[in-house]
Amino acid sequence: MERLAAPLRRSPLVLGPEDSLIRIALHGLKGELVMPAMGTLDDQQLAAILTYLRSAWGHTASPIAAEAVGRVRARSEGRRVPWTRDELARASSQ
Repeated sequence: MERLAAPLRRSPLVLGPEDSLIRIALHGLKGELVMPAMGTLDDQQLAAILTYLRSAWGHTASPIAAEAVGRVRARSEGRRVPWTRDELARASSQ
């Protein structure tokens, strides 16, 4: 069976900077990988999902707090388009 999406196990997007993962969850990702936005979920729901991804499949990345989701949501208020990898890299360096 052909793979439809990149694996989440050992994914640098899942295990990398939490702000980048939160941005992807809030607004989506476009490019060679595509992920729809989940910004309609509240901060606690998104934090729980992202924490699961960062602890599943043998991952040992730190959990994501609802407050972190709220902080990123506030900073990216008004964004209506998915992120690209280049935009995420630039945003992480700021």
